[in-house]
Amino acid sequence: GINAEYGESSGINAEYGLTNHLGAPEDIIRTANGACIGSLATFFNEEELEKLIRDKILSQGPTKEIRHGQALAIAGLMRYAPSRMSKMDLIGPLTGSLLKFMDSDNVQVCNAANYAAGRLIIHLQDSDENQDYLGKVVALLAKNCGHNSSNDVRSFANNMVHMINIAGVQPLSDDLVKSLLVPLLDSTTKKIPAVRSSSEVAIATLLRLKANEDVANRISSNLDPKSLEIFNRFLPTAKRVAGENRTHNGHENNIFSFLPEV
Repeated sequence: GINAEYGESSGINAEYGLTNHLGAPEDIIRTANGACIGSLATFFNEEELEKLIRDKILSQGPTKEIRHGQALAIAGLMRYAPSRMSKMDLIGPLTGSLLKFMDSDNVQVCNAANYAAGRLIIHLQDSDENQDYLGKVVALLAKNCGHNSSNDVRSFANNMVHMINIAGVQPLSDDLVKSLLVPLLDSTTKKIPAVRSSSEVAIATLLRLKANEDVANRISSNLDPKSLEIFNRFLPTAKRVAGENRTHNGHENNIFSFLPEV
């Protein structure tokens, strides 16, 4: 009773302290803030937590540092407390803010949001809840994998597709797989090593080529001519990549990886 109440109250005070540092000048502080907000949100008083999220995190801040901190906070919530966000009916509002951050022209904001999107997709596939948001988030992640994105955003978004693929949750539907596959195929033709390499791994795990070619055969029958040409040329490489160790490693995809597990 008293301890629980004290823990919640102390947590809320800590949380408000953290949100005051969302726009800290140092990247590492903003990133640590996001992780702390997410992990502490697992036990906060729901009413105060919801007020804090709506007041401090959902509305886009005035500076790129604050927006980066807000995107990282959403990433933390999706990484550490997605089930609680769902229970509190906050997946919808958080997704609405997340989509705006994913569309940012600032690389840091966009990539923090891409990571949050990856964690949200994993949660949605695992819980089978809030499926109406899934298509919107996947569509914007696919856009960030595409040719209009900077190389940094493109390679990071590709890595998020891979992270989703190896998370051990329900595989994406064929329609969603296709929407991601088309920009990933285009990335395999690029000269930038990080873009090309990340797309190769993402395709190998997206099509689950280590197991068989069933998904690849289904999806390829519905590709446009240009994508199909790239697909047919790339398939032998994808099958080789599917057997490599890099297709099983997701550690580098966690923006909070420098922090201890909670």
